[in-house]
Amino acid sequence: MDINFVGIVLRWLHILPAALIIGGTIYILRVVLPSLDGLPDDTRRQLVEAMRARWAKLFGVSVGLLLISGISNVMSISRQYDLPAYYHPLFGIKFLLALAVFYLGSMLSGRSESARRMQQNSRFWVSVTAALILAVVLISGVLRMAERSPKAEQPEPETTGQLEAAPGSQILFDATAPAA
Repeated sequence: MDINFVGIVLRWLHILPAALIIGGTIYILRVVLPSLDGLPDDTRRQLVEAMRARWAKLFGVSVGLLLISGISNVMSISRQYDLPAYYHPLFGIKFLLALAVFYLGSMLSGRSESARRMQQNSRFWVSVTAALILAVVLISGVLRMAERSPKAEQPEPETTGQLEAAPGSQILFDATAPAA
């Protein structure tokens, strides 16, 4: 029994950060934001800043792991299997949606002036992010269930032991000819 330990670790490094981003985003949308509504302004600002700083670190590490493991996984799958014609275009859509999630999440947890402006309408932008995450997860399910057939082994080219000239080149001597 062959166990692909690298493949298993890359899979874990994809699923765990994805779960963190998905769960964290839903938690922010359905628990954190509604809970902030009744707080005094100063308390709300302090709490939001403390949560933003912690979430930004988790989010950043998760994005890095998702990019590394996701690109590694799709390259490995593409090398090992013949895939249906829709696989790569659908993966491209998934990747672009994931980049949008990464951008929105970075802005929602960022400290720049443009991030602060976006955060003023955070309920809307977290909802958009959650919808994009849902689309990424649904597409991932389709890609995971796509028919895969192992690629056929490519036969090694046979060599005769003779040198062959490249088109347009000259052979100065023939090593296989008998010596004069």
